[in-house]
Amino acid sequence: MRLENVVYLAQQAAEKSLKAVLNHLRIPFPLVHELGTLVALIPVEKAPPGEFDLSMLNPYATVRRYEEPNAELTRAEVEACFAAVEKVLSWSQELIGD
Repeated sequence: MRLENVVYLAQQAAEKSLKAVLNHLRIPFPLVHELGTLVALIPVEKAPPGEFDLSMLNPYATVRRYEEPNAELTRAEVEACFAAVEKVLSWSQELIGD
């Protein structure tokens, strides 16, 4: 298993959760993968946990996956990625409902 692929899928889960919330709130969004751009569209009172800190996940969808595929991910990077994504998933489920 390549950790680059695992964290890429985690980033995608965060991205899709943000887009699901935007869709639920009927807020149009551009076709981007940049999480900070998506977070900026969400009203402040409904902001996700971590807000713009989620942008730290962006490299996992691009540079770390395509340009640096052999760069070793640290355990701390993987854990931080999963912790951020778990919070976003819980937040989006609470906002949208099951």
